[in-house]
Amino acid sequence: MRLAPIASALVPGLACLALGCGGDGSSTSSTSTGQGGNATTTSSSSSGTGTGGQGGGVVANHEPFGSGTRLRATTLDAGGGARIFAEFYDQKLGAPCTLSRVDATTFACTPPALPTDIFLDAGCTQRVARYVDPGCPGPAPTLAAVPSGTAQCVSAYGQSASTEPSTYSYFQLGPEMASPAMVYVKDGTGNCFSYPVPAHLYPLAAPADLSQYVALHQTTPTVATDVATIRLDGDDGSFYLKGLYDTKRSIECRPSPLTDGDHCLPVSRADLSSLFGDASCTAPLYQQALSTCPTPEYGVASGGGNACAPKLSLVGVGAVVPSSSVYKGGSTCSLDAPSDADLYHFYAAGPALPTTTFPSLTSKNVGTGSLVVPSWVDAKDDVIDASALFTNPDGTFCQLTGLPDGTLFCARVNIVGLGVPYYFADAACTDVLEATPNDVCGTTTPVGGSLPTQTVCSASALHAPLVLGAVHALTPYSGTVYTTLFGGCTTYTDAMKTFYHVGPASTAAALGLPTVKLVVD
Repeated sequence: MRLAPIASALVPGLACLALGCGGDGSSTSSTSTGQGGNATTTSSSSSGTGTGGQGGGVVANHEPFGSGTRLRATTLDAGGGARIFAEFYDQKLGAPCTLSRVDATTFACTPPALPTDIFLDAGCTQRVARYVDPGCPGPAPTLAAVPSGTAQCVSAYGQSASTEPSTYSYFQLGPEMASPAMVYVKDGTGNCFSYPVPAHLYPLAAPADLSQYVALHQTTPTVATDVATIRLDGDDGSFYLKGLYDTKRSIECRPSPLTDGDHCLPVSRADLSSLFGDASCTAPLYQQALSTCPTPEYGVASGGGNACAPKLSLVGVGAVVPSSSVYKGGSTCSLDAPSDADLYHFYAAGPALPTTTFPSLTSKNVGTGSLVVPSWVDAKDDVIDASALFTNPDGTFCQLTGLPDGTLFCARVNIVGLGVPYYFADAACTDVLEATPNDVCGTTTPVGGSLPTQTVCSASALHAPLVLGAVHALTPYSGTVYTTLFGGCTTYTDAMKTFYHVGPASTAAALGLPTVKLVVD
């Protein structure tokens, strides 16, 4: 069963661009600054223009966003010209605003709107707005969004497509409701069922007047090139390049890394699954989440690279495979029961597709410092699209991370030390070790972290996908390792892991980690 997007507190828009969670304005995620603390941000007049330099990248000729007379671009700035669009700041409202979808070609930069995925009746006809209190000082919610219209196919960089409503109506909120005895939600097929009652619910009041906010209008690409830019132009002169468009297929496409470089792949695709289309489990299937996205014309699987810089390979896909013919492997090959067919369409693999099936893109690392932004440029060397994630100049992964004091930093590999400890340096299993898979990307010692012990309200820190309570240095450990994985405390050997002792809490600067600032132009 595919549930309504119940995990999100805010809808809909492009507010999660800095996190790489969508690119077309219909994601149900949002940055947390709309309801978090009012941490001070840096002001900048940088135009982002210039010529190339050291550090594995260049400075952007033209950036894929720009400020207007009222909306100012807020960026995550790593220095050296490496910066990523985070959101717009509305100077009239004195607060960040979210690019909220109105219809297929119009957005409004509004305060964050609450989702209306909760219903008061068993027929799921009486919507109410749901609010998740972030536990931070900030303005009370004022808007709610009601989806309507035909669903559209969307995706984030390098990810599978999903569907989101193409039209939203916006309403003011009435006073907070008393908690009802029962509420309901819809699943992905429209069935209505009971759901735990959220802590804060608001009735919908009068329709909101969107004319008080800056509108942005999406232009339809008309150029003769294989790939065009989809652009949002604000009434105040602001703009944002929200994605790319395959002009031959008349469909939105996303940059994706193939074996011979980056190509713009249609957002509707199937991914290699762990299931099979035969009783001997030798014919792997490709899967696409149940949606109204077009039937994919291709599937993707790993095509090489490594864990930090993967490449994709392409195959054609055949007809949908019925759930009665879907098998799972293991010690034996058996029918997939209960079937995942209520979550996915499954497709048999077709022949391999040449990378030339889809238009190629010219990529460039933007930035001359310790972090760069993977970007794609046109014949004029203008940036037409950019990743929503920083990388290191060698292309390896970088985890944007926040700390309670508002510091943002990027670590070369995943943070370790956030889970239940399983490895120890003593026979009593009290001296905790952390472990990472052996280095496959040429990276240095990873960074240790601990989870926050209280709510983090820093606006800049909350722009990161991961927020830590503290950051720690790690010291490689080569002695005897013990584990509690198998009951008791026993010795443990794993040649595929490297073990570390976690040091005391430190700072990003002391550990030499590249820092990022939240900057309002």
